[in-house]
Amino acid sequence: MQGAKDVKDRRFDKMISRKKCQYILMATIVLTICFIWGNSMMPRRISSSESGRIVAVLHVLWDRLSVNYDTADHIVRKCAHFIEYANLGMQLDWLFAIRNSQQKTSKKYLNRDRITGFLSSPIARAANTTLLVALVDETIQIFSARGPQIQDVWLDLFGGMCGAAIAALIVKLFIPS
Repeated sequence: MQGAKDVKDRRFDKMISRKKCQYILMATIVLTICFIWGNSMMPRRISSSESGRIVAVLHVLWDRLSVNYDTADHIVRKCAHFIEYANLGMQLDWLFAIRNSQQKTSKKYLNRDRITGFLSSPIARAANTTLLVALVDETIQIFSARGPQIQDVWLDLFGGMCGAAIAALIVKLFIPS
């Protein structure tokens, strides 16, 4: 009888730790989205100043590659987009993976067809959420007089999907099921 109680206690502890992990991930996701949207609210002058600092730090690299300032600034801005959204994609994938792992025991989850199963996968859900955040991000830039760019939405989506894929790979390789 004692052994059954220990198993029950371990399951309860695992459930509590998953809940804590979900809350931590949700908090970091909210902070990441606030960071992304906060950067979009910055006026063009301040945004250019921030990316200019990164360009200046990497001036040795740009000189060796014979890249002029405007091109270097463009590269830094696009890399920033990609990295922000890759980070968001990783966090979203981990959150959705935790939630999916809790649902796997239900019959409804096991009976899904392949298309529905893929669309509800952590990577697909992370991509959808990333796309929504990117669309709002570019909409904010309309009002901050910086001008939205459709290429940024695609770059953000690609960054989010790469981040989600990396997160899924980390889960598959390093976290026991």
